[in-house]
Amino acid sequence: MLAVLSGARRFSDIRVAVPGVSDRLLCDRLRRLEAEGFLERHAATDPGLVGYAPT
Repeated sequence: MLAVLSGARRFSDIRVAVPGVSDRLLCDRLRRLEAEGFLERHAATDPGLVGYAPT
């Protein structure tokens, strides 16, 4: 979560900021944080570009 506290970040930026975490685990954690209302997920018009921002 610390990786997105300073503002909106793309998934790939968060992955770089959290070394050693698998894509699958990071995706799961981000989905949980979104479900709990801590993050907002923003899908771009380009496929594969997803961003997250703190609420």
